[in-house]
Amino acid sequence: MYIESLGTRLRIERFKRNMTQGQVCQELKMKVSTLSQIENDKGVHFDSTIRKLLKFYGINA
Repeated sequence: MYIESLGTRLRIERFKRNMTQGQVCQELKMKVSTLSQIENDKGVHFDSTIRKLLKFYGINA
């Protein structure tokens, strides 16, 4: 059984909406580098940023 990481799940949600990282970051007023780190599971510890992304994509955590 494969369990998707949070970063993978967020990337898939962005792809479903046909959005670039830049578009998401513009909407949420965040840096592209931050979103890239999150989507690539690079150990980012930005709880408020992750909550903002989950809310934006409508994902219940």
